[in-house]
Amino acid sequence: MKEGAPTEGDADIAARAYVLLAQVEEHAGRYDEAVEAYSQALRQRPAYELSFSAEVGRAVALGL
Repeated sequence: MKEGAPTEGDADIAARAYVLLAQVEEHAGRYDEAVEAYSQALRQRPAYELSFSAEVGRAVALGL
């Protein structure tokens, strides 16, 4: 996912890949990497539902 998401032409698919990557990083305890992946997802300007999921996930990974 780390290699594929940045090259994906469809922003929603790229955002979904970044959110999945963030969830994997978070589960592995790599919170800084999870926050970065969630941020990358949000930079893709995904649909509302995915954007909301990325915002919540990023807040949780930050410990907010």
